[in-house]
Amino acid sequence: RINHGTGMLHSIPFGNLDRANDYVVEGSLANIKKIGSLMCGVVVPVNFDGEVTESTTEVGMGVEFCRTLAAALFHGGYNDVSFLTFRETDNNSYIALDNYTVDVLVGARPENRFGFDFSTPYYWGDATASNGTNSLSFATRENDHMFSSFVNCVVVATIYALEHRIDRERMLDMPLVTLFGRDFTSG
Repeated sequence: RINHGTGMLHSIPFGNLDRANDYVVEGSLANIKKIGSLMCGVVVPVNFDGEVTESTTEVGMGVEFCRTLAAALFHGGYNDVSFLTFRETDNNSYIALDNYTVDVLVGARPENRFGFDFSTPYYWGDATASNGTNSLSFATRENDHMFSSFVNCVVVATIYALEHRIDRERMLDMPLVTLFGRDFTSG
């Protein structure tokens, strides 16, 4: 089994976690925390029909990653998220991200798009995908480095938990990451 059954997903080391920091949270990370709710844009295939929150496909996986991001932002508040749906065949999702209608996109296909960052992929699909990109990621605004890093950390932490078989009962086995200051540590 590749990567202990995690397929192409493999976590990277978190680095030195012994040092606490007192970073001042800024940008979208600070704004979202202040508002108390995450606005997640969900990019869906053109043939998708139904509610994104009821999906059991890759769309539903993206919704769950948005909820995971909300839980990380709001100390477990995984329902503190709203969803807007966009078809992958148009550019409206990236326009909405660029003009702050949404805080983040999920279901984004990493590609060369000026002005946007893409997280580590959370899903790898069939290698024969006709669209040339067979992975799905979060997309964030390129000029919002702290929030982009936070989003990527959530994806990497999820992959780490999968690799180390850390579930809800063993959640305290996750390393405490203080990269984003006191506002984003447990408690």
